[in-house]
This record gives sequence, C-alpha cells and structure tokens, in this order.
Amino acid sequence: MRKYLLTMAALIALAGCTIKVAAPPPPPPPQTEVMTVVPYPDAVWVGGGWVWHPGYHRYYWRRGYWRHR
Repeated sequence: MRKYLLTMAALIALAGCTIKVAAPPPPPPPQTEVMTVVPYPDAVWVGGGWVWHPGYHRYYWRRGYWRHR
C-alpha cells in the first residue's frame, strides 16, 4: 500500500497536478432535544449531535437516545 501511495505521489508530482483537500464547513448550532422519561433504572442519556455525511456533503442531526450504563 505504501509503495502504491508513493508511486501515486510521484506521478502527481511529475504531472504538475495540484490536489486540494477541504475540510467540511462547521456544523450548525445544536438543536434542542427533549429527553423522554427514563426507560429503566440504569439508563444513561446520550445527547444528539450533528454528523457530517460525506456522500451528501451535508450535516444531519443524530437524535439523542437512552442506553445501558
């Protein structure tokens, strides 16, 4: 794999190509979530958050959920 990457880097350098890599934009502000009633005694709330989807080039909101401690 490393040999392949070095070969690709050499070909790009010889061709005079430039590769630009851009980071995704910052996520929107967090959404307000309403926690439901605790479903069982040892449940812990995991808050939601924005997740970048590289295929669609946008963020989507992953809702919060309860999980076992």
